[in-house]
Amino acid sequence: MSIHNILYFDRYEYEYAFIERIADKVCSTSKQKLSHVDEYAVGLEPRVSKILYRLQMSDRSVIVIGICGVGGIGKTTLARAVYDSIGQEFEGLCFLNDVRENSTKYGLAYLQQVILSDTVGENIYLRNVNEGISILIRKLQSKRILLILDDVDKLDQLKNLAGASSWFGRGSRIIITTRHKDILAAHGVGNIYDVPIFDYYEALQLLSSIASKRPNPEGIWDRAISYARGLPLVLKVIGSDLFEKSTDEWEISLDRYEKVRNEGTQSILEVSYNSLNECEKRTFIDIACFFNGEPFSYVKEILSACGFYTKYVIDRLKDRSLISITPSGCIMINEHVIDMAINIVRQESPMNPCKRSRLWIPEDVLHVLDDNAVRTIFIDFIYFLVFK
Repeated sequence: MSIHNILYFDRYEYEYAFIERIADKVCSTSKQKLSHVDEYAVGLEPRVSKILYRLQMSDRSVIVIGICGVGGIGKTTLARAVYDSIGQEFEGLCFLNDVRENSTKYGLAYLQQVILSDTVGENIYLRNVNEGISILIRKLQSKRILLILDDVDKLDQLKNLAGASSWFGRGSRIIITTRHKDILAAHGVGNIYDVPIFDYYEALQLLSSIASKRPNPEGIWDRAISYARGLPLVLKVIGSDLFEKSTDEWEISLDRYEKVRNEGTQSILEVSYNSLNECEKRTFIDIACFFNGEPFSYVKEILSACGFYTKYVIDRLKDRSLISITPSGCIMINEHVIDMAINIVRQESPMNPCKRSRLWIPEDVLHVLDDNAVRTIFIDFIYFLVFK
């Protein structure tokens, strides 16, 4: 629709009605495209239906629901699908990605600012979380909102971002994704949906959708399904890895997965990571540690300036299902894949952050800057600049 159609003003129409009409049109237009749902949406519909049943959309009270399950099972994908399905019914929307990671990086006051910006369109600087709580309550108590808190891992995150139902207007819905059911219980959330793992036929359907044009030698998919243990993320990574290889190489690759099948999801993901070349590994670690959720154009500019062949490498990482690009052009990485990348960096020097190749946690950065050797180098550098 053209701007002329939106702004057509009937001279007999009251001004307030005209303004309301513009606001309604802008809101309905902006909510057409809400978020990014996984391209391989196997098993999504029945799971979303069960969550919607628990949300009781006709109920005008505030309802809080937890989506619980192990990493890689698809909690965030489900939350995004629900967000897209019902978002147009609310006055304000906020999908707060990666609460666990972003609260560590930026602090809870910053996340409170994001909620305010997304739901009421106000950019308010908050000095601390206590100030944030009072402003959240004042701004949201009369507003029907949909708030997604994705990947919560601490009780204080819930207390400071969605402390009580009374914070929100009638009919609001709060959805929390987490691996920790005890945190939900401690916060008084009894309405919990436990995400089931994929059954054999769902797993087979997902693998077939990834490698739809490849033959299926007898027993190959069965082995892959067995190693993935019903986790969609692992199925995608294994399927994408096999899809890139010739059928003659499949047995060799599956043998590698078999060796780590009992060591946990991260070990399985590392098999795919270890098959990358060194440039691809470095780029992946940088993106996972620093650029999750950032626009692809920005990441490409930064990494290309550092000498990386960014476009080619990111295409490779997408093909491996290690990263994805949203329709809006932002890089998205599953929480379990980020954990794997972070663990790889930590293993470079488990006890001494000074010897790691990358730093992303503020406490580690401060520790390194406080190190005597670093301080000496910094002082020498300043001395050189002043007295050279």
